[in-house]
Formats: sequence, structure tokens, C-alpha cells
Amino acid sequence: MSHQTGIRASQDLLALFADAKNEQSSVRVIKVTIDTTSDPEQLVESGRDDVNGTWENDFGKICPMVQDKEACYIFYKFDRKADDQNTKWLFVMYIPDNSPPKSKMLYASTKSTCKSEFGGKQFIADEVNPSTKAELTLDGYEAHVEHKAAPVPLSMDELEIQRIKESEIRADVNVDSKHQTMQGVAFPLSEDAMDALQSLKDGRITFVQLNLDLGKETIELSDTNTCDVNSLSSHIPEGTSRYNFFCFKHQYEGDYKEDVVFIYSMGGYSSPIKERMLFSSGKAPCLSVVEDHLGIPLVKKVEIDSTEKITADSMMDIVHPIRSVHKPKFDRPKGPGGRSGARRIIKNTDN
Repeated sequence: MSHQTGIRASQDLLALFADAKNEQSSVRVIKVTIDTTSDPEQLVESGRDDVNGTWENDFGKICPMVQDKEACYIFYKFDRKADDQNTKWLFVMYIPDNSPPKSKMLYASTKSTCKSEFGGKQFIADEVNPSTKAELTLDGYEAHVEHKAAPVPLSMDELEIQRIKESEIRADVNVDSKHQTMQGVAFPLSEDAMDALQSLKDGRITFVQLNLDLGKETIELSDTNTCDVNSLSSHIPEGTSRYNFFCFKHQYEGDYKEDVVFIYSMGGYSSPIKERMLFSSGKAPCLSVVEDHLGIPLVKKVEIDSTEKITADSMMDIVHPIRSVHKPKFDRPKGPGGRSGARRIIKNTDN
């Protein structure tokens, strides 16, 4: 289950959503922000504009609605096609790189709720997650569409995963079962999990935690955060398995570095054997998606059975292990003194 903030849409925004989705509505674009001054915090309308031309001609309405350093959501209506049962919309989560870290985390964590309040996939035909205004132009969106349609080069691991999916093999896991491949069993990552990992790659958050849904056989988002290494251990539960991705921000030899570390926290014998087996088997295919498909370089991959082992010093040792420059030379053991060997006693057989 995704880690959500509990922020919901205001009644006025829900009414606007309902009206805008009506095929007779003239609304082209809606801007939504999170009102942090209200109690409770809620999603509210921060601007709208009407249809003037085709959706391509009206696309320029989006840029003037966003502001520097201000995160927001945008709902943009495409032109209705004859075979469309509902109006189709583009969902935009705009989080500038220079937004405050708290704002980045808040908007990333509320994204799923905002889409759900609007109506979800029934109305949202596409979505983008830009961080610059250049990406909010028609050229920027067309580049996104072209990139999305282009075939992605597959690694050897991904080809094996694809082969397993195509053959629709499902492993019946028990103590006598065998793995399908040497790489493990591939469980698909949910949309929320992929979005969170992309936010980690873009620097909007520093921590992503994934959990394996044993019932659906999918990898789901469990938590996101902007924590630092000192509070990292508090976000990793004890006694249960998780896949954790942490961006370790630090100084090393005078240089500022942001290194992503994969931490496989194992539940140990307190967790069910099926859970331990599936987490272990699904780890390699999951990392293949993260590294090869999403393009997130993982500088280190570690396994832990206790969060007590996660400290700033231990993380530094993991990312930058101490290398011994001095190699001590060991003297060859000395042989017996004097001769090359001990004096042998020869038995006299003449008598």
C-alpha cells in the first residue's frame, strides 16, 4: 500500500472536477495545489482556463499557470474523439528542482490521491512529471510521447523477465519448489512504485521503500521520504522484509556526492518462509528494472537483518570502503639452524 498523506480534495474542487469532466464543459485546464494553511490540509483549485482552440493550440495555457519553486498539479483536457466514452485528460505533477524538500515530499506523496479524486485511469489518459517549464510546452510533451512510444533496449535480465511474462509462468512457492530462472521470479512494479523511483532519480525525495504484495504478486510502494542517514533506520521496519532505496548525500574527499544505495532488509526467521523466499527470489529482477529500465545507478547493494547496523559511519564505510595501501610482507619461516635439516641417525647393521 502506498504511503499517503491523507490530504483530500475540497468540496469546491470535487464540484469543479465533476463539471469539467462533463462533455459539454468548456474547461480546458485546471491547476490544483495543496492548501497547507487550512485545517485539515486539502487540495484546492488555484486556477483554470477555458477551451479556445484545439488541444495542441491551447497547450500554451499551461506554462503561465505555474510559478518558480511552486509545486502543483495540472489537469489538461484533450479533444474528445468519437470513440471516447469519457473526456480524456493529461495529468501533470509539476515539481521544480528548486522547490523546498518538504513540498517535494508532500506533492509526491499526495499524487495518487489527487488522481483518484479526479477519477483515476477512467479519465486520465496520460501523465507527465516535469521539473522545468520547458517540459510544459507542446514540444516538451510531444518529446515525451515520442520517447514513450520508442522501444526500450532490453538487457539480458529484462529479456529473461519478458520471456517469463509471455509464457505466463507462475511459481507455486513451497519448500520443494524450484526457481524458474537463475535470475529469480519477476514481479511487476506498480505504477506508484515506478513513480516514486523516478522521483528518487530526479532528486525530489531521498528514500523509497517497496513491499511485495503476496496476494497480487506485485511490488508495491510502501513509503517515501526525504530523510537523511541519521533518521533512515526509523523508516525501515523490523521483523519484515523490504526493498529500500536510499540517496546518501555526503561529502567525500572534498566532493559533494549523492549515491543511491539499495538496502534489502530481511525479516529473518520471524517472517513467514514464503515471504522470505519470494523477497529473495524477486530481488534481482526488481533491481534490473531499477538499474536498466529506470536508469538509476546503484553504487552498493547490501543486506541487513537489523536496523541498528545503519549509521552515518556504516553507510560511509559501505559506499567508500577503506582500502589498505600498505601490504605487509611476511617473512618466510626460518629453517632449522646450521644444516639444511636435522641430523639423521643411521642404524649400524654390521653387528
